[in-house]
Amino acid sequence: MDFKKLIETRKSVRTFDGRPLSREDLRKLCEAIERITNPWNIPVRFVLLDAKEHGLSSPVIAGEQLYIAAKVPCVPHCEEAYGYSFEQMVLCAWSLGIGTTWIGGTMKRELFERAAAPEPVEIMPIVSPLGYPAKEPTEVDRKLRASVRGDERLPARELFYEGDFSHPIAEPDELLEAVRWAPSAANLQPCRVVRDRSKYHFYEEHPQGYQAKVRWDVQRILDCRPSLGMLVINALSAADQVLIPVQADYLAAEGLTELIGTVQSIKRQINPTLTVGGVFCTMANETNFRKDIVQSVKDTYGKVMPVFDAVIPATVRLAEISTANKSIYLHDPKGKAAEAYRQLTQEVMRNGNS
Repeated sequence: MDFKKLIETRKSVRTFDGRPLSREDLRKLCEAIERITNPWNIPVRFVLLDAKEHGLSSPVIAGEQLYIAAKVPCVPHCEEAYGYSFEQMVLCAWSLGIGTTWIGGTMKRELFERAAAPEPVEIMPIVSPLGYPAKEPTEVDRKLRASVRGDERLPARELFYEGDFSHPIAEPDELLEAVRWAPSAANLQPCRVVRDRSKYHFYEEHPQGYQAKVRWDVQRILDCRPSLGMLVINALSAADQVLIPVQADYLAAEGLTELIGTVQSIKRQINPTLTVGGVFCTMANETNFRKDIVQSVKDTYGKVMPVFDAVIPATVRLAEISTANKSIYLHDPKGKAAEAYRQLTQEVMRNGNS
């Protein structure tokens, strides 16, 4: 497979001729997908979705009968592994005469996620239709492609640099030229590369007003001290969601009512999108008193907001991480506290997907 030629000739296809994929082409594509790997060794799972069976569609796509989605665990570098693997699938499909286009926004995401059924720890950023390109694109397809200048790319000197950003590269090597022709949302080509001898440093240029709108793109976590001072007020004013840790102690549990009142006040006066994502108990030990406090929190608040089942234990190893300057996953990855935080993470993600 001549990847360079495929990259240069491949185009996004939004108008399909309505024919189902032949058994032979589908077999070849599935076999190619089975061989896809990525440099991060993060598993990316592909799944074929029948459009009619699952009621799947996109306002910018016509004539499609089949979609393909991919799922990846939400771990460091999952986006890179996902994009690397998905592009391999796209190029394999093009080599078989099968059209694709990356779709991340113009779709009813909840329908696609329901059909693809990602695990609680997985994300599904992108889907694509699969099919044979129609001879003539629809008017919507034609106008969309013209508006984003889909058949053009920025010159190399605006994308690639030697050593630093003050030395643009006019004549890129083969690797950079492949990057130049890579697909990007609305053909914005946000990728910027600085070549330093044998190394390539990748940067992303965001347009003015850029704001990530998907949960896997960027997570801004504001860790606030246990008080209701201005820092916490400002954090709640900027947040979309608040997760409330409650120490397994009587006074701490009583103080939860005051904090929830503050959240509701900020929601009314400053930040109408603010919600309580859930409550979880922390610093709990095995005494009956602590267990009673945990149960009391669940009984009192569980009917009006999520109270997570995960309970963070009070352990010596957890107390050590501040002085060790490590996360619990590095300091004691197999301990009770690390396992409790993993369970909490899974519950938070499930709650976000529901």
